[in-house]
Amino acid sequence: MYQKFAMLAVVLLLLTACQAKPKPAELAPVPPGPEETVSQEKPEANTPPTDIGTPEQETLPMEPLEPAETGPAEKPKPEEEKQPPAAEKPEQPAAGAGEQPPATETPKEPAQKPDSLPMPTTQQEITDILREAILQKQETVQLDISQMTWVYGADLDLQNAYFDVLNQWPELKYAYDVQFSQTDQKVDYTIFYMPYQTDAYAQGIPEGAVEIRTLKDILTVTDSLLDGTSSQSIAITNADLQVDDLQRALLHGGYGFIVCTLNGDGTEILVAPGIEKTLEDSAAAVETTRQMAEDLVAELVTPDMTDRQKVEAVYQWITDNVEYDWRYYQAPETMPKISTTALGALRDHVAICGGYSWALKTMLDVCGVESYPVSGVLGSEYHAWNYVILDGKGYYCDPTSDRGGGQYWFLRTKEKLQSEGRHTWDADFYECLTADAD
Repeated sequence: MYQKFAMLAVVLLLLTACQAKPKPAELAPVPPGPEETVSQEKPEANTPPTDIGTPEQETLPMEPLEPAETGPAEKPKPEEEKQPPAAEKPEQPAAGAGEQPPATETPKEPAQKPDSLPMPTTQQEITDILREAILQKQETVQLDISQMTWVYGADLDLQNAYFDVLNQWPELKYAYDVQFSQTDQKVDYTIFYMPYQTDAYAQGIPEGAVEIRTLKDILTVTDSLLDGTSSQSIAITNADLQVDDLQRALLHGGYGFIVCTLNGDGTEILVAPGIEKTLEDSAAAVETTRQMAEDLVAELVTPDMTDRQKVEAVYQWITDNVEYDWRYYQAPETMPKISTTALGALRDHVAICGGYSWALKTMLDVCGVESYPVSGVLGSEYHAWNYVILDGKGYYCDPTSDRGGGQYWFLRTKEKLQSEGRHTWDADFYECLTADAD
């Protein structure tokens, strides 16, 4: 009984104390501790390693990601105020332990791979690629040479590929030079073109340059370079002209004493002595040759003669009076070089085929009859003869073969000379050489 009264008393005391105690005040929210902002768990297997940052990041403990904007840190706001507006995209999931990308950053697309380069395996394949580039007038060509099989080494094979283009397709010689550089397994070619194959003259002809539209224009220029002049600037404006034809046309001037050639980029004619030591001596020899031709023509030709009669009179004199220099076969080292020129034929009356041809050319120039020396093959040997224009038509003469006074090879048509089967030459070139501009 006593125990029951004691327990009842204790309960009454507790109820009285609870009713008398005041209600406690609300506590302020406590900022989260470090363990709530930084994950202490180990990163997953696909989490980037921590050694990709700066040295400072490698030595300092990982800290929470700072906000995008700089400034004093603000107190944490209630969770509902951190939510982005409904129209904005929510933040992306964490990229790593304790890291979040900026809200405005979007994933970058992978960069596109460059177009694959041509990958030749042989020098001929490089040659074919360069040919196509030159046809398209490309200035640069890039190649992947990782699969190449070299013959003489990279430098020589890369250079020879360009030379093979010119040998196999000589009409592409307007690409007058190439340069290349090699880096690892890639080669960069730079191709240089003669101006007449580009739009270099769109604004006009350079001052002091002579315009070249035909091969005949080339010969007109060479005739003006027989006084010792060393060069002449030109501007070729006909893209259909081929470099080899231009060079061959230049060799038909100079009377064997002066040699004219085209410079590298086709903008200048260069003049050099032929068999003489200097240009001055060469010019003097040309003047002597012309003077002798004028004196002979004055004896052989009368004003009432037709052009055909003039040609026949001059041709007859040469075949009657010029002997062949047999030293060419018997002791070539003793044969004077003058025998290859008109001066050997007109002054010394001794010459080989070149001297016969230049003599006829020089005398017909004095007569005012258009003619050109021809280079080709007779039988199996190199030979020279002449192409003569009469009444607008072309004929061939071979004074060397008619030496002794014959006229069997006099004024032959192209068809007739070809039918004999002894002379071989590029007849099309000589028709092009004598063509006037359209």
